[in-house]
Amino acid sequence: MKKSILTLLALITLTVSNAQEIADTTNPKTKLREVGLTFTNLDSYGITYRFGNSKALWRFNAMGISGGNSTGEDSTKTIYKKSVDDLYYGTDRHITNDRKNENFNFNIRIGREYRFPIKEKLTFRLGADIGYGYGYNFNTYTSSEANSTNIGIDEIEKENFDYAINLVLGINYNITNSILFGFEVLPNFNYSKNYNYSKNTQTDGTGTIYSTTTTEGNSDGFYFGIRNTSAMLSLVFQF
Repeated sequence: MKKSILTLLALITLTVSNAQEIADTTNPKTKLREVGLTFTNLDSYGITYRFGNSKALWRFNAMGISGGNSTGEDSTKTIYKKSVDDLYYGTDRHITNDRKNENFNFNIRIGREYRFPIKEKLTFRLGADIGYGYGYNFNTYTSSEANSTNIGIDEIEKENFDYAINLVLGINYNITNSILFGFEVLPNFNYSKNYNYSKNTQTDGTGTIYSTTTTEGNSDGFYFGIRNTSAMLSLVFQF
């Protein structure tokens, strides 16, 4: 996960610095910068930054950057009263499960768009982006019983890598001279790769391991077309 974060930071720094040099060579009288919010599915938010001139701009979109840690606990108590012959008759079994979770996700797009005036306040947009997404999720479940020293530990790790190229087709509407409302359709081609790992460990609570079971798997696939995340709204401030 650390390597993916460093790769993201290096990609952003290199791309923005190179693109900024190109933007600075344009006519200073028409230099533009835009910053604002983007919305996908009305429940996914991101930020956008664009710079260039009135005819062409470099664009950087960061969607769904998130991460966190969480812990939790639940317990199950069973009282055995079935019959005197039952193995657990007259006893209680109290099992406690501790949960821990770590997760981190981000999705970025970097590209170029060209603008063509349609009317005084309406502009057509055409361009393309390259995108990279990364998701990481790690869960630990620890199970213990009150009347036993045995402990069971389950570890589940998942990673997802997503690479995309998408076309940009959209319009801008000038609400005011400095506030723009935008709509984009983003037909895309995606390649994704997934990695899954799980491990179950049974111990006696003193460091002695009874058994260890591990499972690993991976999958990958291609997708192209238009889906519900291929439409994006934006509200930006231009300066």
